[in-house]
Amino acid sequence: MLENIRIFNNLAYNSAQVGISVHDCCIASHPIRNVEIVNNTVVNNGWVDWGGGILMENPQAENILIRNNIVSNNLYFQIAVDSSAVGPVTIDYNLIDGFQGTEDETKGSDFLEGSPLFVDGTAGDFHLPSIPGVHLQHQRKILMGRRGHSGETVISVHWNTVTRKHWCQTLRPMEWMVQ
Repeated sequence: MLENIRIFNNLAYNSAQVGISVHDCCIASHPIRNVEIVNNTVVNNGWVDWGGGILMENPQAENILIRNNIVSNNLYFQIAVDSSAVGPVTIDYNLIDGFQGTEDETKGSDFLEGSPLFVDGTAGDFHLPSIPGVHLQHQRKILMGRRGHSGETVISVHWNTVTRKHWCQTLRPMEWMVQ
């Protein structure tokens, strides 16, 4: 059982597949519980015809929290929860830019929708601008105190059941750093 996982304050961008994923690793039994995905910036993930921001696709996952993330300009979905998920999965207070309504894509509750207005996203500067009142757009303090990110990248980390080691995969070159 993999449990009590916190994925927070990361930047996941330009991945060929998914920025952040909670999945079953293509094996029959992969229970996981108490996963928090909080305060991440997930931008421009997916390549060619599939991929996206944050994906939950493990039918054995329990107690998943996806909160206060910025998901923007991901190819096929921003946040998606596979229909086989048994839950509970809580998705709230995220800023969503580029919702497409694809299968299993969700906005969750208490979300903001629109551009995050990165300082210079094309140059990899994902800081949020210093605009007076920018955080007053939502009554529930979504993104309060967020500064965005610039260059610290996390890539998909998978567990290999044969070697009992973690491995990382990406199909496009990128820098990475796990915080």
